[in-house]
Amino acid sequence: YLNNCIDCDTINCKLLLRTRRTGDRFTFAKRNVTKTVKKLFTEDKIPQNIRDNTVILSDENDNVIWLENYGVNKKFAVNKDTDSIIVIRQK
Repeated sequence: YLNNCIDCDTINCKLLLRTRRTGDRFTFAKRNVTKTVKKLFTEDKIPQNIRDNTVILSDENDNVIWLENYGVNKKFAVNKDTDSIIVIRQK
């Protein structure tokens, strides 16, 4: 559940829902591992049609905030100092 909670205090610009773009990077919230979205999908053997339709929440500076089926990017994850939260619910 917390994997889909975003710390609002870390966002200071417009949010966008989009599909992947070249160079998108994702850092797992519970690990210090950063990978390109392309490499992540390749390692997880995600089929091409799913890769092209996976939803990404980003800011207007193209920072990946949340990646469908993976969760929140570490930089935007909830922590002990979080005051406001965005919760993403997916079916």
